[in-house]
Amino acid sequence: MAFIDYLRGKLVNRNPLMILLLGFVSTMLGVGTAYLVFPENVGLMGLAFASLIMQPFVSKLLNYEEDRSYRTKRISRGIFRDHSQTFKTILLLFFGIMLAYSALYLYSRQVRVQKLFGSQIAPYCITLDNQEARDLCLKENVGYVKESVPDAASSNLAGGAGRGGCVTQMDCFFGYIMNNLVVMLVVVILSSAYGAGAMLFLGWNASVWGTVFAYIAVDASAASGAKTQAFLSLFLKIFPHTFLEASAYFLAVIAGIVVTKAYLREKMGTKRFNFVIMDGMLFFLLSIIVVVLAAAFEAFIYPMF
Repeated sequence: MAFIDYLRGKLVNRNPLMILLLGFVSTMLGVGTAYLVFPENVGLMGLAFASLIMQPFVSKLLNYEEDRSYRTKRISRGIFRDHSQTFKTILLLFFGIMLAYSALYLYSRQVRVQKLFGSQIAPYCITLDNQEARDLCLKENVGYVKESVPDAASSNLAGGAGRGGCVTQMDCFFGYIMNNLVVMLVVVILSSAYGAGAMLFLGWNASVWGTVFAYIAVDASAASGAKTQAFLSLFLKIFPHTFLEASAYFLAVIAGIVVTKAYLREKMGTKRFNFVIMDGMLFFLLSIIVVVLAAAFEAFIYPMF
């Protein structure tokens, strides 16, 4: 773990590349460990091991976030600057996990795909509108075809990416808003109850996105074999939407931490308590706005998803 300790030390200096690398390397180590110890459940256990590796730093980061948020005496433009480091760090860890799962899927042999990514890819497969494509996706990545298709909300909560059976773009737009709001509320609850434990749920979504994008790239490049180029092209194309949706979740994490600690550390009814609650509500409101923007991107700009 010397290399991980080295990365954690670099994080003190707020090096963005090192934060991204920590998420990437932790995921690789977590999946590798799970493959050796729990070969029948790599998809979930790999993410659990990766979260354990990242847990000390994330806990330290959120503890600092909790302390700093209570030194704010009034709402000002500085509130976003005060929380920017936490936001950027979680975002970079998220994309580190996502890129690790993408790389693993892109360069894994087909015989290992079902063990490594079955849990991550299944929610996407069941949202495909075409029955033949859905069955093929499940057979290749899960190993069998499921009889029932869960509703869009359950698929999205599991980190699924897909149209979820909606017919028109407007139906998709409102469906995406509702589904993403459910995920966001779960993030708020988890960050309030578990603090750094919310990283496990965020990491799950990152692993699903990374796996799904890699699967789409591999499928699109089946004829040419240029899967790396196909993935990079896809990733750059959908990055604005991915960034927006992920940002909504991270803003929700900050909102959950701030509001929870207000109730734990401040006396209700005092000015300081009210200021902190208003800070938390501001972040929560902003996360809702970002969710709406992300849904608009997904429904009207990226209808393929």
